[in-house]
Amino acid sequence: MSTLRGFVEAVLPQPESGPKFFSKPDRLGGALELRILQNRKQPRTRFFEYYWAYKVEGTLMRSIMDWVRTLLFRFPTRVPRHLLMPWILSWIIVGVLLMLCANCYFGFLSMRSSVASAIGVGLALLSQLFIVPYLGDAARYLDASPRNIALRRSIRADGVKLLKQIHESKEYDRVIVVGHSLGSVIAYDIVRQYWSEVYETYHPPPDANEDQPNLAKLEQLGARISVGDASPAEITEFQRAQNALWHELRELGHPWLVTDLITLGSPLGHAALLLARDEAEFRRRQFERELPCCPPIPDKPSVEAVKYSYQSWTPFPTSDGSKDLKLNVLHSAAPFACTRWTNLYFPAKLGLFGDLVASSLRPWFGAGIKDVPVTTRVWKGLAGMLPVAHVHYWTERQSRNTHDSLKILIESLNFDPGEEE
Repeated sequence: MSTLRGFVEAVLPQPESGPKFFSKPDRLGGALELRILQNRKQPRTRFFEYYWAYKVEGTLMRSIMDWVRTLLFRFPTRVPRHLLMPWILSWIIVGVLLMLCANCYFGFLSMRSSVASAIGVGLALLSQLFIVPYLGDAARYLDASPRNIALRRSIRADGVKLLKQIHESKEYDRVIVVGHSLGSVIAYDIVRQYWSEVYETYHPPPDANEDQPNLAKLEQLGARISVGDASPAEITEFQRAQNALWHELRELGHPWLVTDLITLGSPLGHAALLLARDEAEFRRRQFERELPCCPPIPDKPSVEAVKYSYQSWTPFPTSDGSKDLKLNVLHSAAPFACTRWTNLYFPAKLGLFGDLVASSLRPWFGAGIKDVPVTTRVWKGLAGMLPVAHVHYWTERQSRNTHDSLKILIESLNFDPGEEE
């Protein structure tokens, strides 16, 4: 709960009196250690934590080494261009460590046994204090080797279960999913998997009709922004159309409540390295609708517009049975037709100075993503140029200037949307 408490403390405004929030029992999460945090003013907002880290206990160094090997042992031509420098640097570090160990072993250093022992102790401490805790989770979740499949399935299944329970509780008007670091990958997986369960679910009310103007507009805008480099104004217009389509789906009795996915410090910008053998395989998996994009992969591309939907074969009866409707149904990989995706990241200059984990997502997951490079005032801005930037996306002591990460995050959460929502 410490991560969630820090997050809520940072993003909620200070009330006139009393604390910002209080906690309630979490009847949905299933873990007795978890609580729901709720603000103390209207509109009511409840914060859930999906805690999955305990499932990754018992990670061995072998699992990390296997994962690192799959990342490093590939031809440079199969490494995404923006990761080439860190990839080369990683090989240099590996080479230096091997030379140092060989130097000790073959006796080129005096007191080789003492030096070798010191190096061994240092490497052991490094692995247990830093490598296993910080890389272990990523290695287990991102490496699709047989021994990790059950773990991945369990993490995703419990996340989908929580999201489903929130939807079915009928207590909420909208849902915002926020993921940081590896949690952003898990959030993406949960959103795409739950959408695949409900995308064909419609329960039209008696006054519903077959006109779907917001879907048609969204498809037209999607075709426009997918050609060339979309401007910030075009991205804003596209996100408004996504929200309008979400309203249209809700009016047709669709259960989907997720209006926004917000990713912070996300490694998904390195998806061509982490989720596939190379960029060609990654693009193929997107085209096959395994990895949803924003905007979605078209069902029927055309010159003037694209289609993210298909006409249902079986009409949907209205709730009173007075008529049947033939609707255009968003396909199984189209959650981001009606769910906005905002990504915040500290740029890593030369791939080395800044948040090494995060990067822009638009080149990899679609032109409809609102990518926002952010800054921080922590350590007079120096923290934003170091790897520690990765843990400063909602540091409360930041001043809220135009591009500061906390200010952008609060704007993206949009807890009180007013007329827009």
